[in-house]
Amino acid sequence: VFGYITASFIYPSLAKRGIKIKTAHKFAIGSALGALAMLWALYVEYKIRFYASEKINLLWQAPAYLLIGWGEIFAVSASYEVAFTASSP
Repeated sequence: VFGYITASFIYPSLAKRGIKIKTAHKFAIGSALGALAMLWALYVEYKIRFYASEKINLLWQAPAYLLIGWGEIFAVSASYEVAFTASSP
């Protein structure tokens, strides 16, 4: 889903404005989204450990998976871009 959204909406809307995200920035965006996912997972773990008397819904974990998935879209697309431009024909 995020791959479709990124390729169909985000990149074209940036291209219309004359903005092209550099490969290094794609890596940085992917890494930042991955870091946010880990921070969210840490927060959920904190809630589980310190509020054990309360029930915590399983959906609290969903944002971590969504963030890591979207981060992978940026990181993997950037790595493919590097691989195809750096390799010999």
